[in-house]
Amino acid sequence: MLAHSTLDDLVTQIRDYRPSDVLTRVRTLSDAIKKADPPGLVIELPPELRYGGMEQSLLVAMYLPALIARLSLLVGHELAPGTLDETRFLRLLRIGCDLYDPRAYDDPWRYFLRTIFEQAPFQDDVRAMIPRALLMYRDANGLAASSEHDIERDFGAAFGMTITNYLTLGFALYAQLLADPVFFPRVGWHSKVPAFKDLLTMENRNALLNLVSANATKFREVNQELAQSQSKTDRFDFNTLFMYPVVDLGSGKCTCPIMDLLAMRLYDAPYYELANLHQTNGRANAFRTYFGRVFHEYVGLLLKDAYSDASIVPELGPNQPGPVDWSVHQGKCSILIECRASELGLPARYSGENAEILEDLKRIVIAPVNRLRVKQRAIEQAGLLPTEVEHTHLMMVVKEPLLPVPYMREMIDAQLSEPTPYHLLAVDDLEQLLALEGTQGVCKVLAEKETDGMADDFRSFFHARRQAYEFRRNPLLDRTFDEYFAELGVPRPALG
Repeated sequence: MLAHSTLDDLVTQIRDYRPSDVLTRVRTLSDAIKKADPPGLVIELPPELRYGGMEQSLLVAMYLPALIARLSLLVGHELAPGTLDETRFLRLLRIGCDLYDPRAYDDPWRYFLRTIFEQAPFQDDVRAMIPRALLMYRDANGLAASSEHDIERDFGAAFGMTITNYLTLGFALYAQLLADPVFFPRVGWHSKVPAFKDLLTMENRNALLNLVSANATKFREVNQELAQSQSKTDRFDFNTLFMYPVVDLGSGKCTCPIMDLLAMRLYDAPYYELANLHQTNGRANAFRTYFGRVFHEYVGLLLKDAYSDASIVPELGPNQPGPVDWSVHQGKCSILIECRASELGLPARYSGENAEILEDLKRIVIAPVNRLRVKQRAIEQAGLLPTEVEHTHLMMVVKEPLLPVPYMREMIDAQLSEPTPYHLLAVDDLEQLLALEGTQGVCKVLAEKETDGMADDFRSFFHARRQAYEFRRNPLLDRTFDEYFAELGVPRPALG
């Protein structure tokens, strides 16, 4: 049996090395993990690092280099005396792979949930981030914008650049860091692309870097503000690399230890930054309420690209109990769709406590599903569905996945006012569902999902049918991706 390691063991080891050395090793490792087949990168340990001389390898997923980078920025110092060679870095990985959670020692489910949320963000499709951001913050925002809120306007006022320019500058930074893992973005930033050259003013560079980068001091300050445990090193605290994926190593010399996190930040920064600007002492947040309408319109853009206009009806249903967000009619099948941009909060994600999770689920899914069932009956009683419809699917689309889905579904379903068959999809699930070749038909896929198990997540469902279904990238995202880079005059990049 392998020995267990504590977080203190890992922290003690990391203190011996300069953050600049650790982050360089992390970058090389994260690039290798990105290229590895799921579930992660297998590394054979040298004899001197094996337990009792036993043959042993490590399975390294992306959460581990992210954790090591975070801890190095929190506890490391550039004057640390140790030399981080390959063997010593492997020792850090071995300790990291062997961590356990003493606070969840008697509660394996809590440990499982905390680990899921530590690892889950790295499952996201990085290539979808830029087109999704353009469609959501530009196109869907344009459909929802009001005099009170407008993402383009409010983002420009707060950060001094348009959403499109922000994404363009961010991609230029991403491309530069791919080619040159350590460089000085505030001093020199060279590009032969005219669209980049015109935007790469010192003012714009600083505005972008203020959103995506931090030095060690700022990193520690933000970590302390957001830490759920209020400690500086707790494994399951929020990893500030998600907010600041680019690290200033000193004197403006920057690196990005995990490139995927920069792509993710380019996508989510407008949402989170504007939400933070409108945060009050309670749950009320005017921007998050507005963004619910933006998310609604984004789902509509996906549906309208996949179906004919005649098949889609927005806001279907009587005023009491209220209309559904979207309805789709396809032959003998109808789909009633509700959209929720809300997501699990940091206390629920990083504590792993059922009470915290359930409180968020009541707001995100349980209450909307209860209403959706009532809305379905009102729609049917009012005769608002086409006469040929014989079966209706209920669908909840949320912005972020609620993982692990089967466990969350069990908690949700136990709280519903009546048994309700419904499909729960994150937005990336919906994008993939609508991208399946038309011969399979969305309603046919949903019917198969109902037969095989409503509580299973769509990611696993799709994976199990990787030979049976014809998968492709979502056409709307794919076109937006291509059109964006064509306008820049940049070859289509391979982001993932």
